[in-house]
Amino acid sequence: NPQSTTPVTLILAYFVLLLTCLTVQSELVTNPNRAGFLTLAHLPLVFLLSLKSSPLALLLPGVGYEKLNVFHRWVGRGMFICVVVHGGLWIRNHLQYGLQILGAQKETSGVAAFGLIGVIVVSSVRPVRALCYRVFFVVQ
Repeated sequence: NPQSTTPVTLILAYFVLLLTCLTVQSELVTNPNRAGFLTLAHLPLVFLLSLKSSPLALLLPGVGYEKLNVFHRWVGRGMFICVVVHGGLWIRNHLQYGLQILGAQKETSGVAAFGLIGVIVVSSVRPVRALCYRVFFVVQ
């Protein structure tokens, strides 16, 4: 069935592109900023794919919210991969060089955002969402 393979193909192509952008000619361990910039680059797409009346639905006739929601979830997962890479390596570097993790505005905000995105991802996992839908609805 060609319609069922199209989302899988697009999702696989997205992850290949994401991992290519994240790793090619990148020194992530010493400078994890590329993963942080890729995280920020995901934000417009995550928001566009989450809307019930998305402008993307106007550009893609016959594609409703239900079909776009699949891509919203997978782009969110890709964004989370970038968040974990950026945040994890950033914290690792600060520990390695004895730098303060909390205290300055930028670092404290980053750790708080890291935690909040973690809560959003954990609350959106299907078993957690099924058990605590009201909590999921409020968090999202």
